[in-house]
Amino acid sequence: MSYERDKDAGRGAIVIPTPYIYLHSTGDRLFVNGGNQREFQIEVFDRSGNPLPPVKMPYERLKLSASFKNELLDWFKSDPRFRNMPPAIFQRLHFLEILPAIRDVFAAHTPEGGRVYVQTYARQAENSEFFVFDFKGKLLKKAFLPTTPGAKVKLNHERVFTFHNDKYYYLLENPETEEWELHMQELN
Repeated sequence: MSYERDKDAGRGAIVIPTPYIYLHSTGDRLFVNGGNQREFQIEVFDRSGNPLPPVKMPYERLKLSASFKNELLDWFKSDPRFRNMPPAIFQRLHFLEILPAIRDVFAAHTPEGGRVYVQTYARQAENSEFFVFDFKGKLLKKAFLPTTPGAKVKLNHERVFTFHNDKYYYLLENPETEEWELHMQELN
């Protein structure tokens, strides 16, 4: 198995979104995705490293529009984490023309056997698109769920959400108190 990394990253460019490789394990399965995904596919392995059928489906990847690119640049320049960065850093930003198919994955055992929750880059207002699969790769549902408004792209391995027994738990920052609040939503 090989995962393609962006060729510009080796030339000092900061690739957005960053093409990390993600490993997710639960029970006796390992789920692997990432790199510059061309397809909506998550590799699955048993505890001995033997491949199992992947979680995959046809999915049209989103193009990075000029307006979204400008929104991302404005976000970088206004976000407190990046505000004091030297201006030269912004010249090193390299935006992918087409976003990866998968933004994040979370796998969990459930009373029904197990679920794979897959977040994409598609959005409706402040909600992100999620697909829910069983461990055999059968699509169970699609939902748009609330996500942190400031998280425009996946820049690191941080996750501010989790799933447990078909409940979605997520953190939102309260701008008035500057504290994180825990929220929960049932997946019906």
